[in-house]
Amino acid sequence: MAAPRTCRGRWREQHAGVLRALGVELAEWGQREVSVSCFADPEVHARQDRDASCSVNVESGLWNCHGCGEGGGLCDAATELGKTPREAMNLLIAY
Repeated sequence: MAAPRTCRGRWREQHAGVLRALGVELAEWGQREVSVSCFADPEVHARQDRDASCSVNVESGLWNCHGCGEGGGLCDAATELGKTPREAMNLLIAY
């Protein structure tokens, strides 16, 4: 019998699912904070952000780029990646 998922684990799966649906590559080894390349504005970074400068908290869904200063929640991530506000909300509802 599988162990029951904790609330924290369920949120982590949902937040990671939304980010993956947006095309953000998340490392499987990250527990709470995962480093990714900036998806908000990679062109403003030196060397096109080859070194991950953006932190994503997969438990809360919050993200922050330490290079360009952009950040926010999952809805903000979706709009930064070209989704309309309605599409962003529909994506959140789907997960």
